[in-house]
Amino acid sequence: MAEIVLNDLNNIQKYVYGEYKSAGGSNIEWLSQLSVKFIDAFKKLHEFLNRGLSKSPNKQIIIHHCMLCANQIVVCLRFLEKTVSTEKDQNSCLITSRQCFFDRIFWCLVRLKSIINSANDHVVSEQINDQANFIEILDAVLDNLASFVNLDDECNVTNKAERRANMIMESKEIFEGINNLLSLTLSFSNIAVSSDHIPLKVLSENLFKLSREFKDEFTFSNTKLNDINAVKKRLKSVELESSLYRLENYVNDSLLRLVYHVFSEINENPLKKLVIDAELKSQGTEIDKFDILIERFLLIGQFAVTFAKDDVKVSSLIKSCLASIESLDTYLIPALTSKIEDPSLDILKEHFYEECDELQRNIHLIIDTKAFCMILVDLIIDSIENNRKTFDKDSLLLILDFSKVLLTHLTVASDNLKLHQDKVALFYFNDFKLIINECEAILTYPDPIENFEQRVLKRYNIMKNTIKKLVSAIRVREADFNEENLKPIVKITEAPPKNSDFFNTIRPSGYGAVLYESKRSIKSSKTQTIPQPSSAKKSAKKRNESLRREIFKKNELKITEDLTQNDDDILDNTDLHITEILDKLSSLSIHIPKKF
Repeated sequence: MAEIVLNDLNNIQKYVYGEYKSAGGSNIEWLSQLSVKFIDAFKKLHEFLNRGLSKSPNKQIIIHHCMLCANQIVVCLRFLEKTVSTEKDQNSCLITSRQCFFDRIFWCLVRLKSIINSANDHVVSEQINDQANFIEILDAVLDNLASFVNLDDECNVTNKAERRANMIMESKEIFEGINNLLSLTLSFSNIAVSSDHIPLKVLSENLFKLSREFKDEFTFSNTKLNDINAVKKRLKSVELESSLYRLENYVNDSLLRLVYHVFSEINENPLKKLVIDAELKSQGTEIDKFDILIERFLLIGQFAVTFAKDDVKVSSLIKSCLASIESLDTYLIPALTSKIEDPSLDILKEHFYEECDELQRNIHLIIDTKAFCMILVDLIIDSIENNRKTFDKDSLLLILDFSKVLLTHLTVASDNLKLHQDKVALFYFNDFKLIINECEAILTYPDPIENFEQRVLKRYNIMKNTIKKLVSAIRVREADFNEENLKPIVKITEAPPKNSDFFNTIRPSGYGAVLYESKRSIKSSKTQTIPQPSSAKKSAKKRNESLRREIFKKNELKITEDLTQNDDDILDNTDLHITEILDKLSSLSIHIPKKF
């Protein structure tokens, strides 16, 4: 089965390369034939994923990467169609656009062949092995720590020496896992909202100190090991566990704050600012800001993939959007800042914004609405307090942008939230839309207004209360809703201790590339990589959900039809229009039966 798929992919690669060499040689008819060839190959790939991975210990990883490559190929074919159509209308060759999409198709074909070649190997290839992420490492550490937290009195242990030896090894593994966790936290802190930098560092330093003390309690060099009773060991373990949960809670809140900042910036047309910056011949100011924006956007997407990994379709779509944005890094900025107008620019910009919109939509579908709402409530409260001291119109306009992000989220997720079925929730939802319009109207009113500041703050106070009422009216996931858990658990404003040496052995690490090599992934590869702990590869034990905050909902797997029964019908219709063929191709590339 694998040989058949590989043969088809090789033939497609030769077919594409033949036209890639001649600029302007490809046309709509050629793309139609190429799409039909991909339909045939994806049909066989689909069958291979169904039946040919019985011996593979890495089935889930292989499926995810195959679907990512398939999604990317479909995206590239769609934009190649637009490229060829534009070339015909303008009677010119869009070289940059062609190279962008052809290169990605080649990349995906090579990656698919590599994955299929090593599909049934017992060792996962580094090319397809996902890097351990924050949540997986955290779960692994907490699972290992559970045996210490639930430690029984040593008089009940039959072989004390063996038990202590195991604890020494486990404590070292916990310490190493926390080091990896803190490395990712520091990387996150570097691009988090500026107000979160110090709290994240303080929490990280405290966690590192506790983990080091915890490890020292169980080393061979500790002569007092035999004198430590089970109660003291348990207290040390509970203290370390609490510190881990505090860090997790704050990272969750910080991530949601970052979502508000990034989504509001993306909606302000950042590419237009890059063009203006290039025209003014600035020293890369807007390019630097754009780089940070994309770094943040990719990080949010990678967290979203982690929380949606149980839904193959959603996580594949998110990864595909991330990969597209990652790939555009190489082509978009040079085209925007070039002194010579690039005819490919409009297509690249359209691709960028389309992928950004799709990524935001998919993230909105899995964000926990109540947590997202309460983060905005906290931001509004802080803004009101600050503006009572010193009125700052710009900060209030920023909160207004955040409220529009929340409005978009509620609109996108309205079906899941049943907003239109619940009269109370719908009432407060409409009130929320109304107060947003009122806040915007008073802030942008051109003429002087009596008691302007008081009136503005009064409206923002009404917005805060309206969001709270809306949260109480939303009935989705009521069992998981705990009002106390929605309040900020950690409020840290003090600076970290001076002359601290806690992080001398920890280096921040990048999150790596999603699919393509780019300037961002090359930069990340120079930093320390995070090894995946052995316990993180296993399924993490379910912990008491009241002890932690969830920021993203794991969507339930939706039952999808097995498409093999329709494949023959698709292949018979080789005279379909290119768009119809691509629609058929999309259905083969993103739908996987539930048994996966």
